[in-house]
Parts: sequence; structure tokens; C-alpha cells
Amino acid sequence: MTFIQKRKKNVSLQTEQGFTMLEMLYAFFVFCIIMSLMPLILKTIFTSGIDNRLQRLEWEVFISQVKKEMRMIDNLYILNGQLFLKEGEEVISYEKYKDKIRRQVNMKGHEVMLQKVKSMKFEQIVNGVKLTVTDLNDHVYEVMLRSYIDLENEQ
Repeated sequence: MTFIQKRKKNVSLQTEQGFTMLEMLYAFFVFCIIMSLMPLILKTIFTSGIDNRLQRLEWEVFISQVKKEMRMIDNLYILNGQLFLKEGEEVISYEKYKDKIRRQVNMKGHEVMLQKVKSMKFEQIVNGVKLTVTDLNDHVYEVMLRSYIDLENEQ
């Protein structure tokens, strides 16, 4: 018995099939979606989620407002960790409330001046006050607030 094999000319025996254009477009679409989400994923990985530091602009605005009020006061005093500024009939107070520094006028109101504050300390100095604020990340901010009134003789 003899077997005769026929040869097929110009035919490949490989069964690999190439990508179609539709498959290529689908793969490119998936690639683009993954790459567009990559910055968000990296940001989430490399940040702690909540930024506990004081914002620089918030600090500057707070200092600016306190300095402005210090220029117009008649008297100031520190009592129980609070700063009291007497301006005519009004008494303006700055105190730590939870993790915020708030401002009140005549012990009324709740104006938040700074957020994410761990501690606050006022120290009376010659003709002014030294303010030391520590944020939730233990970063310390200090400022000297001077007044135009003569505070040395009033103590």
C-alpha cells in the first residue's frame, strides 16, 4: 500500500491569525483609559489623603487682618490663652476652638480665621503680642504683632 501525499502550493500550515482593525481599536481604547487614570492613581498613592498643614494664603490673610485690628485698638490683654482687643465699645477676641482659631466680637459670633490648628499661644511683648501657631503636622508658625499704643505702662 502506497500513500500518495499531495502537496498544496502557496498555502501555509500556520494557524496564527492577525489582529483585525476592530481589535486594534479596542486595545487602543483600553490603553487610553488606563493611561488617563494613571495620574489620579499615582496622586492617591503618593499623598496622605488629607493635607493637615495650614494653607499659606490662609495664614497671610489671618495675619493681615489681625495686624489691621491691632492698629485700631485702644487696649489689648491676654487671658486664658485668648487674645482680647478692645476697640471703643467692642471687644474682639481670638481663641482656639477645636482645630480652628475663631474670632468673636463682644463674645458673639463664630468667624473661623484659621483651620487645622493643633495649638495656639499668645505671649505679650513690648508694644504687642507674639503669636505662635502649630498646625496638625507640627509645623510651627510665629509672628510678632505690634500695636501703636503704649502697652508697657498699662500692664
